[in-house]
Amino acid sequence: MSDLEIHPVAAAVPPSPGLSQIERVTNVFSAPSKTFEDIKRGNRSWWMPWLILVLVGLVFFAAISMKIGMQQVVDNQNHLNPKQEEKMAQMPPEQRAVAAKWGLYITEGIFIASPVLVLLKAAIVARSISFLEERPRSAASSRSGSMPIW
Repeated sequence: MSDLEIHPVAAAVPPSPGLSQIERVTNVFSAPSKTFEDIKRGNRSWWMPWLILVLVGLVFFAAISMKIGMQQVVDNQNHLNPKQEEKMAQMPPEQRAVAAKWGLYITEGIFIASPVLVLLKAAIVARSISFLEERPRSAASSRSGSMPIW
C-alpha cells in the first residue's frame, strides 16, 4: 500500500505571453535566447522580419540607383562576363542598345521583385517543412536520423 501514496501536483504555470514583434527583433541582438525560446513556444510570426528585409532592400535599391546608376550596374555585370561582353561587342549598335535596355529592365525588375521572390521562397520552404512533418515515418527511417532522398 505504500505505492499508492498521494503526491501533490505542482501548480500549472500559466503560459507567459509571447514577445511582441519589436521585442523579438531587438532581442535577436540583445538577448537571443529569449527570442529562440519564444519561437520554440510556437510564436512564429514572420511579417516583421520580412518587412525589415523589404525596407533594407528598398534603401539598398535607392542607394544604388542614386549613387551608381542601374546602367552602370548592368555594364559592370557585362564586364564580369567576358563571353557576354564579347557577344555585345559583336552586335550592331542598334541591337546593342536594345540588349542594354533589356538588361537594364531585367536588373531593375530583379531588384524590385526581390521581396516578393523572398516571400515566395519562404512559402515553398515552409510548405516543404510542413509536408515532411506530416509524413508518417517508418521504424527504419526514424532510427536512421537522416532525411530520405526523394
